[in-house]
Amino acid sequence: MGRAPGSLELVGSGSSGYNPANVFNVEWTGWSPALAVKGGWRNWGTQIRVSPAPNLASPQFLEENRKTLSLLLPVIRDWSVSLPAEKQHLFAGLKVGWETSIGYNAYFYPDGNSFFERWPDFDTQDPHTGLAASKGLSGGLLQLGYAAVMTAGLKDHGILTRDDIAQVTKNYLSFLSRLAHESGINREKIFTHQGGVCPPYEIHLPFWAALNEWSFPGWSFYWGDPESSGDLGKQLDQAGVARWGASEWWWPAEDAAGWADHFEKTLRFRDCRFICAYNWNQGGVESIPSALEGIELLCRRWKE
Repeated sequence: MGRAPGSLELVGSGSSGYNPANVFNVEWTGWSPALAVKGGWRNWGTQIRVSPAPNLASPQFLEENRKTLSLLLPVIRDWSVSLPAEKQHLFAGLKVGWETSIGYNAYFYPDGNSFFERWPDFDTQDPHTGLAASKGLSGGLLQLGYAAVMTAGLKDHGILTRDDIAQVTKNYLSFLSRLAHESGINREKIFTHQGGVCPPYEIHLPFWAALNEWSFPGWSFYWGDPESSGDLGKQLDQAGVARWGASEWWWPAEDAAGWADHFEKTLRFRDCRFICAYNWNQGGVESIPSALEGIELLCRRWKE
């Protein structure tokens, strides 16, 4: 998803200094830059400290994204067009965003700044309760997104809603998708990667944030069959879109037949173009014999 430029993080042992000029490039816990966060937390198996959640609408943050992508996108484009016809399948597509959302991968505890101020180099005093999906967008912690929503001109007071956060998420993914498209990559090969979609679906980010005119949508799937994932099908129908991608996916099974079934159900939902099975070689599919057998079984079925 990216980092805030020169991120507003603590800078050394015994130091409580940070760059106050960056308050408009990071997220806030309310409608004021005085409530800018100085760090955040993420749990991809074990909780760790991370840089502050970026303000997805910050002009400086967007410019940093543009500068970086202006170097990377031509390389991808030139490589893809150089492929001979019989190898075009090697370019499955380009994902933009990385579980783009607000608060899910850089969540923030109540009084969170105090932990970075008092213990800048140690996390032993940090809380570890983490996010509670049943409690909605904030996961029971402090809500982020005020900076992006205010910067985008959506509102500057009142209650922050899931649609507010979805809109700034959509804006950011649209920005990235347009950069990719304008670099010369066909829309059919560009997919977004939205995060923050999880059960109970009606109180988390809606699926429509991943949709835009420059790309096709993609989401993380860790909760089973796309067919039964909230109103995903309805959102695709309303947008007139069938093509999509499982931008991050993990739906384990007990045996090869189960794995094959899970892969096939995902691929057969509308026009799924790919499955990105995460942690492939880090305790994931590569190290699970039944998963590999399931892929072989699926391929045999597909050829029949």
